[in-house]
Amino acid sequence: MKRHPLAALLCLAAALAARAADLVTMEQLAPRDSWLVVGVDDLDAARGRWDRTPALRWWNSEAVQKLVKGALDESREISRKRLQELGVAEDAWSAPKVAGGAMYAARDEDLDSDQAHFLLYAEWGEHADGVAAIFDAVLAEQDRRKAGTTKSVEIRGRKAVQISVKPEAPKPEVGQDGRPRRPRPRRGGLFGEGGTFQHVEHIWYVRDGSRFLLGSRESELEEALGVLEGQALKGVAEDQDFRAALEQVGRGDGWAVLLTGPMQRVAGVAGPQFTFVQPMMTTLFGEVKAYGFGLRSDEPQAQFELLQGIVVQGERQGLMSLPGPVTPVSAPPKFAAGDALGYGRMQLQFRDLMKVVDTAVASLPEELAENFEPTLQQYGPDLRKAFDAMGPEIHVVTRQDRAQGAAADAEPQAVYAVACRDEQAVTGMLNLFLPEAGFEPRDFNGNTIFSAEGAEVSMGFGGGMFLMGSSAMVEQCLRGSEGTLGETAACRQAMTAAGSEPVIGWGYTDLVASLEASREALVEMAARAERSAVPKSQRDIAGDAGLQLPEGLAEKLKDVDPKTFAEGFGPSQWDMRPVSNGLLTRFRLLRPAAE
Repeated sequence: MKRHPLAALLCLAAALAARAADLVTMEQLAPRDSWLVVGVDDLDAARGRWDRTPALRWWNSEAVQKLVKGALDESREISRKRLQELGVAEDAWSAPKVAGGAMYAARDEDLDSDQAHFLLYAEWGEHADGVAAIFDAVLAEQDRRKAGTTKSVEIRGRKAVQISVKPEAPKPEVGQDGRPRRPRPRRGGLFGEGGTFQHVEHIWYVRDGSRFLLGSRESELEEALGVLEGQALKGVAEDQDFRAALEQVGRGDGWAVLLTGPMQRVAGVAGPQFTFVQPMMTTLFGEVKAYGFGLRSDEPQAQFELLQGIVVQGERQGLMSLPGPVTPVSAPPKFAAGDALGYGRMQLQFRDLMKVVDTAVASLPEELAENFEPTLQQYGPDLRKAFDAMGPEIHVVTRQDRAQGAAADAEPQAVYAVACRDEQAVTGMLNLFLPEAGFEPRDFNGNTIFSAEGAEVSMGFGGGMFLMGSSAMVEQCLRGSEGTLGETAACRQAMTAAGSEPVIGWGYTDLVASLEASREALVEMAARAERSAVPKSQRDIAGDAGLQLPEGLAEKLKDVDPKTFAEGFGPSQWDMRPVSNGLLTRFRLLRPAAE
């Protein structure tokens, strides 16, 4: 019998609704005292969006893949051999559909303190059996190497494995004099001395159908399994600050929330010492409750967008109150040369800075405050005059030093320009500190510059601005410029992306021009980021499971044609604005200008 199209659609909708109801995301499993929660709710959908971005199309292009082919092939071959060694299928590994993790605080009565613990969660869907085969093979191998490493247990009716992670006791050592000496503790790693989880002796792994859990406390795993059965958990999802942070940044392709309260507990700053300085910390930063991070992709203007939110209780106080006021996005000032590689503008209430310092010192216990009072009495009046004369706008311009040549490997130079209404007041502040460092004033085209022999940094006044930065950049700004930076394609694109809503700050970097001007420096920076993105300990864990992560990809891109780079990337752009409960900053990779 032929099914009516409407009936087929209703069946599909019902199936999708059942799948959505069955979907469990990380905040539903995270304990109440979690201080860091990270989640990816739908990796398949996120990867689909990533694949549509010009940057990924550029990466997958024949020219780029030819450059990185060797590194990728090597990692695939190592992974293949490792899976073969474990005795599992070469295609057993796949990316999870849902993933997340939480770090939380739990009271240890024996240690009489709060300790950090973790819970990891992932759902593999139809690929669960292959992934489970890898995990089982790795655990069996560990137990063969050292008997007793694993132990079969049961958690809430499921078969589970208890894994010993306590480092082996260091072997006795003998000194050069032949006498035994105290063995040195084994440091490094998550569970070694000095590691985040040095107090953890066992972790537990359990599979529930297509869903997997790994954690450092059996009790939290049992509660998480209850959630997978449909039970409610009074966990972090009910925390008001958590919800506020996640609402600021959204779920997007992935999200993370850091809660300051539980984090302070596990960081050891909730004891008497912290209580001692708590008033000053609150005065300096106010009641910062949480930080949120969210990644979105394939937006109309931006390929990738990272949102960073700060949740505060009540009004922004202390240093958090200084950014502002909001102002419309406008073209860079005239002294910003048209060949600048990047520009930024930030609003900061300099006039309130000393007020924050005075209030912070006043909040200290009397015996501590006495140490600061002589310094404030000596320097305070000049500092107040200077800060009252400065701001609120700050301009930052980056530019390649043309004296070094367009293809120079040196990093771009920067200059900071702060609005200055009283040059004499700021000069009075500089005279307090600069002479001891060898800086002396000199005339430059009718303007004053402070510089020292051999120093790469100078300070100067001109055009109603106080400038500080590389000597070449300060002099260039004081010479004046045609002021055409706002007419360049990259700047216009960044201004449009920032939008018409007033902001506290905004800025951009012309990535393509930066690559052409300073390729070696940028590639080295990318290489450092690549190395630090995944620590060696995590690479080793992935390698044990047959997932060899490629290395040195950034170095391979030294020979990439800059013309092809323009096909995949536009400028990077950022902006900051106030929200009802804090601040929100966007960092965005824009689409290529050709689009």
